[in-house]
Amino acid sequence: MKKLTPLICVVILLAGCGSQNEGQDPEAKGNPPGKAPATSAVAGTFSVEKIEKLVGEAKALFDKGKYNQAKTRLAEAYGAFQRQGVKDEAWHIHFLKEFCRIADALQESDKAIQYANEILAHARNDDDRIYAHNQLGSANRRKGLHDKAIGHLGKAVEMGLKAHGPGHSDLASSYNSLGLAFLGRGEYDNAIAYHEKAVEIWMETLGPEHPRIATAYHGTGTAYDKKGMYGRAIVNYEEALAIWLKTLGANHPDVATCYNNLGLAHDNKEEPEKAIAYYEKSLAIRLKTLGDDHPDVATSYSNLGSALNNKGDHGGAIANHGKALAIWLNAYGPNHPTVATTYNNGAVAYSRKGDHDKAINYYEKCLAIELKTLGDDHTDVAITYNNLGASHIRKKEFDQAIGYFQKDLAIMLKARGTEHLSVATCHHDIGTVYAAKGDKEAAMASLLKAKAIREKKLGLKHPETQKTQEYIDKLTP
Repeated sequence: MKKLTPLICVVILLAGCGSQNEGQDPEAKGNPPGKAPATSAVAGTFSVEKIEKLVGEAKALFDKGKYNQAKTRLAEAYGAFQRQGVKDEAWHIHFLKEFCRIADALQESDKAIQYANEILAHARNDDDRIYAHNQLGSANRRKGLHDKAIGHLGKAVEMGLKAHGPGHSDLASSYNSLGLAFLGRGEYDNAIAYHEKAVEIWMETLGPEHPRIATAYHGTGTAYDKKGMYGRAIVNYEEALAIWLKTLGANHPDVATCYNNLGLAHDNKEEPEKAIAYYEKSLAIRLKTLGDDHPDVATSYSNLGSALNNKGDHGGAIANHGKALAIWLNAYGPNHPTVATTYNNGAVAYSRKGDHDKAINYYEKCLAIELKTLGDDHTDVAITYNNLGASHIRKKEFDQAIGYFQKDLAIMLKARGTEHLSVATCHHDIGTVYAAKGDKEAAMASLLKAKAIREKKLGLKHPETQKTQEYIDKLTP
């Protein structure tokens, strides 16, 4: 059975989200977010002071993690600018950058892409273009388009090396974002390598307690978590948390993200009590800073539900998954992969509670989304078929179970070949159902296939191999 899927978060302080080109001359190097453009010939036409004040307030709200308030204040500033009817390219790009990083922070990826493309269209120099490619990388990564993200970030690195050399702080931002993109693509060693590059540069340029260094530590922790190295993940998360608590304060969304992922690491270590404590800290901050309907709030509810399920509180798990589902349906619509994951997690909770009809209903909803968004030969679809098969076994509906397991097998054979461990699992599951039906010949044929793969890949004494052998022994006269 597919395990509950906790939702890991990555921090939003990515390349293009923090202040690019900080400390550089704005006219020579482009205008970083949070720093107003140099006063131009239009200074007498509109109140530069008023615009700068409003933009400064927006930046301060952003730095506190109050992204919606920052967007409102920035829109007020932009409205004041537009009412003057003056064409000023420096100010225009400055506003685009600010709106772009706020959209990214709010996970409004399509808007962030729109703003970044507009920055590219109006770019005055390489720094504007680097900023735009970094933002396009970040936004496409959020949309799950990791190859596209890596392409944009690679351009940012290439341009940054040419413009600033190998030790520039902004180059580290691109490396950090590349780490997150490789993380999304499942290349965890590459992710760690890029995050470590970012740390090395930022240590030299920003000092050991800068929030950006925490961002890189956090990304490294996430990669280790994905590799199953939970102890090392926790060490990196704690490094990040210490810096963020000191520099951002206790109620910042990035602190909430770190608490979430510390919870996830402890959850993976089968320490549900510690996991729940961290998830609850994360949820409290997110409710306070982001509001009731933000996707990150849904993540906290979902992960809290997973931990409660692992603790045996299936009712509490179902309630929290339900809250997460409501937010994501509203935010993403009914056909988003995250919605599918939430249906899956709710199904696991219902299954453990013994409500197998409800579990099947949720797995079917998950499957419908996966078929629509991933296609009929994706391994996630195969896993959901397996889950449906397991649920029908619990209802003693063996023919339905075999049908789903065979669909699982067909996909796994195509995706992973004849000797993959996932294929062995399919053969094992099919064999056990045939055994339950009393069809010893069919059961033995499937179980022997499972044993052959497991023995070759894991060895004769491995628990999985032994589990299959036990079934074979029961069927042997």
